[in-house]
Amino acid sequence: NPNPNPNPNPNPNPNPNPNRTLMPSPPMKVARLLGEDGSDAVLAPPPPRPVLPVFADAATAMQVLRQTQSFIYAFSYDHVGGAYRLREGAPGRGGSHGARKRDRGLAHVALVAKAIIREALPIRCVDAVFLGIYATTGRRDIERFSLSFHSRAGCKVYQHIVLAVRVGEKWGALGISRRRCLAFKDVKHRSLSALVAEYRESYASVGHTLERVIVGLPVSHDIFSKAQVNWRALRLRVAPMRRRNAAADGDGDGNGIGDHDGCGDGTAAAAGAETRLATPREELEGDVFAEGDGDQENEQDAGNDGGAGDAAAGEPSAPDGGAGPAEHSAEELWEAALEVIDEFARKGEALRDVYNRTSRLPAAWKKQGDPVALRTRIRETGERVNR
Repeated sequence: NPNPNPNPNPNPNPNPNPNRTLMPSPPMKVARLLGEDGSDAVLAPPPPRPVLPVFADAATAMQVLRQTQSFIYAFSYDHVGGAYRLREGAPGRGGSHGARKRDRGLAHVALVAKAIIREALPIRCVDAVFLGIYATTGRRDIERFSLSFHSRAGCKVYQHIVLAVRVGEKWGALGISRRRCLAFKDVKHRSLSALVAEYRESYASVGHTLERVIVGLPVSHDIFSKAQVNWRALRLRVAPMRRRNAAADGDGDGNGIGDHDGCGDGTAAAAGAETRLATPREELEGDVFAEGDGDQENEQDAGNDGGAGDAAAGEPSAPDGGAGPAEHSAEELWEAALEVIDEFARKGEALRDVYNRTSRLPAAWKKQGDPVALRTRIRETGERVNR
């Protein structure tokens, strides 16, 4: 062949138009997806990032609380589960500072809150509590208490936490939940017990039975404090201990439902699905502590074994088919719990000072769980002090 070049096209450039590219560059792809090149956008624009409110000096406490709650709602609720959870050493969401540990002070709470704001991902109730504490720190006219609940629907135990706030003599709460009735409460309640009573009604409205109430000590306003924040200073059982069904024990069907309370027929499981707020442990709506932090009591409280939570509080579980010691009616437990909660709220600052000095509460406030017995001890202690 006299022609050594088999290509009949004398132009070595396969693209006849040198100003035209066959494949769009990455910036062109991004512009096309976002619709910036004049075409229809393929991707929706990103949602606006929540912005931490900046309060004027003249802002009232009510204005601060309402803007803080709007800021919390702007994150939206995390329905996915573990994808957005803070983990020790996990990338993002605070890295090594991300895990929620109860043995760290307010400075750690601020670090976690900043990570939540920076990532702007959906949150759960414990994240909302951290954000509420961070946003209201420095406003000494707002007193903050962590307020946790254990509820039951069918055979499942659920946990939830909000930030109870006191302005003057009125109480309210900041928080987030799948159900709006379990999140924000306006500052209009005359006492902490009245606030807890409204949450109990809200739980009943969604098919849940409130079983335990946990109140923490007042949160300091020193943002640089490394003193331990006590999230679980007062733990009260507000419902009678559940009686275990011997026929159901050991005969579960492997789904974690038929192993207690005689729920093996699946009826209660269906009821729990209809009123589902979250799954136990997955929701961990109420445990401000990362899993694996060595808190044995917390590990028991968060389970659904029908009696471990009461045993963790110093009360033996009811045996099969029988009632435990010092069993009281639901009305007696509830009335005593409300009285103890109000007494705890009145002495919150003093109890926190004692706890910061000694790392423990006074003897009268130990051996919690049964509110009737705790109320008796508190009354006896008060009478001795008065004498």
